[in-house]
Amino acid sequence: MHWKAWDQLRRPKAEGGLGFKDIEAFNIALLGKQLWRLVTRPKSLLGRIYKSRYFRKSDPLHAPLGSRPSFAWRIFHSSQELIRHGIKAVIGNGESTDI
Repeated sequence: MHWKAWDQLRRPKAEGGLGFKDIEAFNIALLGKQLWRLVTRPKSLLGRIYKSRYFRKSDPLHAPLGSRPSFAWRIFHSSQELIRHGIKAVIGNGESTDI
């Protein structure tokens, strides 16, 4: 069996690798997507449950980890920085923007 280094395996196929993605970055991105759903859909069942348990006086992007967090909340909490760093408001033509 011929072993290869991870750096060689994740190179694009055009460069001689197998094109594997960075699994850790991919996982954080998916978790960030779920956290974003909590931000954009606060009235969903999941949003209401997490709000009552973890961020009653805050929002999902600034909520503390809290005491005895569930495994799922720990995972969402780990992606907070990614979402906060990349979040932007789109103004568009400004007709529906309150200042």
